[in-house]
Amino acid sequence: MKKNVVSIIILALSVANLVLSALLVFTFVPQAKKTDKLVTEICSVLKLELDSSGVKDKVELKNLEYYSLADKVNISIVDSDNTVHYAQVSATLTLNKTSSDYSTFSSKMETGLDSVIYDEVRTVISAYTFEQIGSHEYDDEIQTKIRDSLNDKFDTTCVYEVSFRDFIIQ
Repeated sequence: MKKNVVSIIILALSVANLVLSALLVFTFVPQAKKTDKLVTEICSVLKLELDSSGVKDKVELKNLEYYSLADKVNISIVDSDNTVHYAQVSATLTLNKTSSDYSTFSSKMETGLDSVIYDEVRTVISAYTFEQIGSHEYDDEIQTKIRDSLNDKFDTTCVYEVSFRDFIIQ
């Protein structure tokens, strides 16, 4: 007799758990969908990337062209004690030949945009401190910011990557 009572209690609790679980699902799922839709709309208005992986599209090596900037640029950077240090940088741009505006951008490159590009490099790097640059923890972030800044400045998607041939800090 006791086994039957315990079985009935367990069955009643299981049914109650099932009912409460169903209630939670039907209560929270519509709200979660509304929240997701709102966040998606906000991101699209702000033109944010919805892909959080941070991985750019892979481009085959044959579709990349390298443009080495001729000169080096000297950039003054400060440390946490406001002591002035200097960085000497020479950069190479990797251009995506499959980009829709590649021909337009590459023709602009032939007209001598090195100083404009180095101005963007200087602006991005000077935003970091000597300690940040010296630790090399921010190398990828700096290169990504320079790439994004160049793509925004020239209204292009052609700049695939920015790399440094020389990066000397003192």
